[in-house]
Amino acid sequence: SLNPANEAICTGSSLQIEVFGANSYLWSPSYGLNTTTSNIVLASPNSDVIYNLVGTDLNNCKDSIDFQLIVGVPPTVSISPVSAVICEGESVTLSVDGATNYVWYPDATLSSNIGVSVVSTPLITTNYEVIGTDLIGCEDTSKIVVSVIPLPTASIVSGGGVVCSGDSAAIVVNLTGNPNWNITYSVNGSVSSVSSSTSPVIIYSNLEGTYTIPFISDANGCNNVGTGSELVDVFNTP
Repeated sequence: SLNPANEAICTGSSLQIEVFGANSYLWSPSYGLNTTTSNIVLASPNSDVIYNLVGTDLNNCKDSIDFQLIVGVPPTVSISPVSAVICEGESVTLSVDGATNYVWYPDATLSSNIGVSVVSTPLITTNYEVIGTDLIGCEDTSKIVVSVIPLPTASIVSGGGVVCSGDSAAIVVNLTGNPNWNITYSVNGSVSSVSSSTSPVIIYSNLEGTYTIPFISDANGCNNVGTGSELVDVFNTP
């Protein structure tokens, strides 16, 4: 008898086959075998093969048995998209194909660690790896980098106070991110927009009220809510 009775391996792998019940043994064909005359052989063929084994006992009586070894080609696993760039706080769906079962690593920022489709929500740039396995256990690995771009910031730092009618206040806003920036500022709920390629940006205005930044976006397409505020009082000149 043979142990195992039949088996499947992946290309490049090997299998130890053990036989018992006779005194001497002869394997054929010799394709992929490390020996043809032992009760234990190591088979490393590159394609499917049926081995025939003839066993002979001490009385020269013979018996034969066939062993089928299936050699599977490893799957080719691919991830879509090939690469991904997201803004901080966003997510991206990662899909994979080419195999039957999939396991993703690391899984702390994934919606699941298994499956053909997962949602990635990393806080920082993260390298992911997926291992795909086919029906006979052959594996392939694919990797993807999800790059996380920090959000732009806009911070009002100065410029409030008292101005005379006809003059303008100079509201100073510090910016971070990738220029150019689009900044929406609000004065008591009334909004206006400015663009800038440099930081800080100075907003000149003769409107009275509290200045805030409800929206900023940069060249990466990322957006955020600004911080800080300044109060401007306009006094009528005599």
